[in-house]
Amino acid sequence: MLFQDYNEEVTVVLLKKLLKSEIDESKFRIFYGAWEDLLSSIVGINFDMIVASEILYNADNYSVIIEIIRKHLCNDGCAYIASKNMYFGLSGDIYTFSALASENGLGYEIYNVESENIPRSIIKLYLLGSYRHGL
Repeated sequence: MLFQDYNEEVTVVLLKKLLKSEIDESKFRIFYGAWEDLLSSIVGINFDMIVASEILYNADNYSVIIEIIRKHLCNDGCAYIASKNMYFGLSGDIYTFSALASENGLGYEIYNVESENIPRSIIKLYLLGSYRHGL
């Protein structure tokens, strides 16, 4: 299990909470920093599932996020990204990300999430040719 956030403070708080729980420390790693740094630090590691939230606000990060998913998702794995449909005032949105993911060999499905004020969705991503049915 790998937990990642850009900010060291967030990962330190998470680590403290995990250490208070009964989770075996040897079963997880915590990483903080830029996406490019994460990509270079997880060489040779594959994941059955990748879960992320609020990472699509900056379109400049899409290529490296897609590369992480393509290189590190197991063949029959899935990635789930919870996101606002559009980040007003920023460059990100689920539609641009999904189109780029598709152009780069990932299949996707978008599930709308009911939200009072801000349209949100969960994007399910998978390697083409290895799709498993179901959310």
